[in-house]
Amino acid sequence: MKKETVILAALMLAGVLARIAFLGAVPDGYFRDEAFAGYHAWCILNCGEDLWGCHYPMYFISCGSGMNALGVYLMIPFIALFGCVPLALRLPQAIVACLSLWVFYLLIKRLFGEKAGLIGLFLLAVCPWHIMMSRWGLESNLAPGFLLFGFYFFILGCEKPKYLLLSALMYGLELYAYSATWIAVVPMLILMLVYGLSVRKIRFDRYFFGALGIYLVFLVPVVLFLLVNYNVIEPINTRFFSVPKMVVFRADDVEFDFIRNFSKFAKMVVFQNDGWPSSGIPRFGLCYIFSLPFILAGFAVVLRSAIVDMKKRVFSPLVPVLVWLFAALVMACLVKPAVVRNNFTWFCGIILMTAGVAYLCEHLKKTGAAVIALYALSFVWFQYTYYTEWNGQMAENFCAGLGNALESASKRDGDIYLECASGIGGYMYTAFYMKIPPKEFRESVVWQKFPAKYLRAEELGRYKFTDNMCDSKGYVPEERENLPRTPGKNTYIIYTRYRDVYERAGCKIEPHGVVAVAYR
Repeated sequence: MKKETVILAALMLAGVLARIAFLGAVPDGYFRDEAFAGYHAWCILNCGEDLWGCHYPMYFISCGSGMNALGVYLMIPFIALFGCVPLALRLPQAIVACLSLWVFYLLIKRLFGEKAGLIGLFLLAVCPWHIMMSRWGLESNLAPGFLLFGFYFFILGCEKPKYLLLSALMYGLELYAYSATWIAVVPMLILMLVYGLSVRKIRFDRYFFGALGIYLVFLVPVVLFLLVNYNVIEPINTRFFSVPKMVVFRADDVEFDFIRNFSKFAKMVVFQNDGWPSSGIPRFGLCYIFSLPFILAGFAVVLRSAIVDMKKRVFSPLVPVLVWLFAALVMACLVKPAVVRNNFTWFCGIILMTAGVAYLCEHLKKTGAAVIALYALSFVWFQYTYYTEWNGQMAENFCAGLGNALESASKRDGDIYLECASGIGGYMYTAFYMKIPPKEFRESVVWQKFPAKYLRAEELGRYKFTDNMCDSKGYVPEERENLPRTPGKNTYIIYTRYRDVYERAGCKIEPHGVVAVAYR
């Protein structure tokens, strides 16, 4: 067996294990968006409609301003097989991430050669951003994988036109992975097609028109969605397909404050952190904080090679890489910076980083070997931190134990007050864990304010929600504005760290991880 084959197998194994090991247990619990996506998938599977009564929508109304559809639909077969458990909600993301490892290797191999392909696979396999996003079911985190698949098949399609059909399919599916990318992916595809046509690698043949037809099939519902939400046409709701109108359309997510957005994006790239603990661990960054010089060096390598090929008037697969980078920078100017919102960017950055590290390994072999060792040691440290310190710190963010707490509390009489998972999270978790049918949800929910961009519920049947968390002085339930309607019979679900407050109020405590049930 060739040495390269052994290395390839070892890297794939390490990368896959980093993404699927203990997938159902780490992170412990669910993030609220993950749980609500799972609830929508359960509703579609069992009722054929979402909580708003829309049948098989191309975009979910969700909490008022929308949720991407692809992640929800990909969860459905796994929920059918395993039930509403963390593994079922996370497998779509994990599978796409594992496939991304192999496709990234093939792409880098085609761009820079066999050795660079192995280096690229290694860098992606140990990348904190890619590992962390692969391990929880945030629906918009599917977008980078489908962008990568579409890009790889486009590069192949420039040599073998039949692959343009697969490229169109992947880019079409990506439209339903993350709506914020709409402003960048369509212009990017147009520029890539113009380049392919200009160097005669793409022709107006049956594969071109077939790919165009496939992409239009996915694009037309997006256009209808925009027409509905800009009040040009009425919402569409049939038994088999719907184009809903949002309670509040998030058109303001696109901002034209170019300088402010880009400066914050640049800061995020330099420090590889956006302040959201679910996006990254600050001491490691997105792809390790020492990686920026390699990204810049890789950009220089890619730009130089692309210019040389363009002067020769031959096709360069690196030109589409630069087009992708350009589209990512344009998007960075138009959206509020965040790791998730800018997920259009990161694969492109890792391509550049690979080019920089591969160049170093080729020209300064000892230094390159030291850099590879540094990444490997950082990966080991990251893995240890992720499974221990980070998982413990994120337990409250993911409301670990809330499902058991809700199940226990629901067996008691009276109202149930969720003192944890405040804001929009309370009703999301409750609907998911208690499997409330969508019709019952619509009939029993009471919104705090309607309409709103992010709807907050006051109550959902006997489940009550509040934004008033225990403060440092430690108030007791009787001192709250929303006094119990049936004193002595109410149940509270709290963060375990506040148990002393409720014990002083005469409550008994039943712990469930970071949350607890308090009752009299």
